[in-house]
Amino acid sequence: MDAGASGDAKFLPIGDGQALTSEASHVDLQRTVGSGLGYYSQQDISFQPYAEWLTATDIRTGKKVWNTKDLAPPAAVAKLVTEDNATSARLMPYQGDKVLLEWSLYGESEAVMTLIDVKSGRRLAEGPGIDTNGAIDDDGLAVSPDGKTAVVQYGKGAVAWNTETGKELWRQAADEVTIMSKALPGNGVLYAYLDGTGAALDADDKKLLRSGIDEIPQFTTNGYAVVRGTGGLFVFGTQPV
Repeated sequence: MDAGASGDAKFLPIGDGQALTSEASHVDLQRTVGSGLGYYSQQDISFQPYAEWLTATDIRTGKKVWNTKDLAPPAAVAKLVTEDNATSARLMPYQGDKVLLEWSLYGESEAVMTLIDVKSGRRLAEGPGIDTNGAIDDDGLAVSPDGKTAVVQYGKGAVAWNTETGKELWRQAADEVTIMSKALPGNGVLYAYLDGTGAALDADDKKLLRSGIDEIPQFTTNGYAVVRGTGGLFVFGTQPV
């Protein structure tokens, strides 16, 4: 990818093929989701009513594909909407063409997680309620290789849920050290940071298995972990707990 002089982006194929120019800027591309070149999202601020609607755009065509103004929010959020105060939404990367969309009332930290089809905005599952505490820079998201389990941390503690049914699996208590989820390789272990320290936890009940991990591995979708050491990369197969 090459940044053009006008602020747009040019995608150069590996090998033969025609370059693709997109109106998306390098700032837009930092928030891309979905497979292929994917989609990016932009806030659509409104003052009548107060809202932060979200517009999703196809990077390849520059076409706006949907706006949360036209989508139905979860019932718990919809019942709070008034003529003066509408919704806010935030799109988080997930897996392939499925993404997590966080809904809340404008200006409020209480939110509801949903799983949507990024191509249409169609809701696939409604997840748990969370308290973001206004946080945007300390988010944590881990997804299992089969895409059925997600552990999200968007403010006050982490919540694990089944993305197919929307069922909440576990939630942190208010007095616990916040789990910033980083990896969920599917072997029963959740890798996360606890107050900046790498740790391994039981994915089913968040019980601490090991603390003091210097570098949390990167995981492939077929069961391998990669750790960078002084002598290069070390690759090993994961084992169930």
